[in-house]
Amino acid sequence: MKYSLLLLSAVLLLSCRKTENKLVQKEELPSQNIALVIDKSLSMYSIDFKPNRSEAVLNVLKNVISSKKDNQAFSIVVFAGDSYLICPLTKNKQELLTAIDKATKQITYLRPLKLGTSFSHALMNALYSLKGRKGQNSILFFSDGNTTIDSYPINIPINEAVSNHIPINSIVITPKDFAVSPVRLDLNNNLGFEKIKAIHVDTIKAKQIPFKTGGIFKIFYTQKDFDQFDLKKIIDNTNYQLPANENPVKTDPKDIINIYLEIEKRNDSITKLYP
Repeated sequence: MKYSLLLLSAVLLLSCRKTENKLVQKEELPSQNIALVIDKSLSMYSIDFKPNRSEAVLNVLKNVISSKKDNQAFSIVVFAGDSYLICPLTKNKQELLTAIDKATKQITYLRPLKLGTSFSHALMNALYSLKGRKGQNSILFFSDGNTTIDSYPINIPINEAVSNHIPINSIVITPKDFAVSPVRLDLNNNLGFEKIKAIHVDTIKAKQIPFKTGGIFKIFYTQKDFDQFDLKKIIDNTNYQLPANENPVKTDPKDIINIYLEIEKRNDSITKLYP
């Protein structure tokens, strides 16, 4: 009887210690703040990815959000010729999924976004959404090609990301040889598609943003490869490491403040369109 009680006490003690260790480990998980930046320019409506490139990205992100960890918060920025923050940083899955649904049905290259592709505006908006947040901050940037409009010099968001230890991970989806892309728009705003030679992505240039900020670059030429890749690996394992040869030049703080004020004003305007 005596030995049984001792054995029971030992088992209970070990069980308590395991529970305590689990609680400590759970409490010690650092906050992860991730800005999701999604290209909604005209080319993202190409139907070589199903149902189109834009929704292929959004569908993958739905799965990422649905299975996110408790310590992970996301913000969502959509962009074309300019950008909007459609969901401020939050851990709330339903808020994030509602924003994804809004991006699918309501926000297009026609309204309220303007034509073109501005990486710099989108990245500054993403940085704005992470401003002042403690924890591991990073950006996950989705596009199908190259920037066409420079709202600001691209070195401004790059230097701001480096200065704040925020890696920018870049994901490009594009067919390698031929694309099925929109080539005309009728009076009812219906798109007409044709099979055309795919626009070449300058991968050397595309790699510069993630390389200079300590992020990861991935390019996917087929839907199958994109769907099978586990994006959570990038999110879970993003630890900031500044490349040895990068020495960021800080932008004048007044310029950054003015950019953020412009972006904040623009983001506020979308609530009038989609309250």
